[in-house]
Amino acid sequence: MTAEPATYELPETTKIEECYTLDQFIRSAGDRAIVIDGQRVQRFSGLAAQLIAAHQGIRKDTDAGVSVIQPSQALIEALQILGLSHLLDLDRRTA
Repeated sequence: MTAEPATYELPETTKIEECYTLDQFIRSAGDRAIVIDGQRVQRFSGLAAQLIAAHQGIRKDTDAGVSVIQPSQALIEALQILGLSHLLDLDRRTA
């Protein structure tokens, strides 16, 4: 039986404190998949992008991956500028 994914809603602005919270959330999810909802994002930090990229890399060969869904336009643009648009789960953008 597969556990329900753990869902994290990104805030409008990601500051260092929010990055720490995101990191702790992902670490505490154990074997559950992580779904990160990006629909509210207005300003997105490079640190938050690095955290998501790192956790996607760590979990890439497991059933407990990290997906970013419903990215706002600001999130899409921030990840494109950082060269990290591959972090988006584009098949589920409007899920």
